[in-house]
Amino acid sequence: MKDEKQIKKCCKCKQYKILDQFSKNRTKKSGLNNYCRKCSKEYRILNKEKLQIYTKEYTNPNQLFKKKDTREKEKETTQKTT
Repeated sequence: MKDEKQIKKCCKCKQYKILDQFSKNRTKKSGLNNYCRKCSKEYRILNKEKLQIYTKEYTNPNQLFKKKDTREKEKETTQKTT
């Protein structure tokens, strides 16, 4: 057998790199991100404020929703046991 490593092309820098240089992503068919780790890091650095705002807007409503669900489930279980 050959000791060739599989390679993939980064969509950002257009370079072919070994699979170890890509982060995992279960939603992709290949199981890896489209951008290499280096390009992903550069993006996060350049867009730090934008990503922080998005994270705050996304997580706050969802956290409140999750808290309501858990409280309702707790009430249901206590009512069933009594």
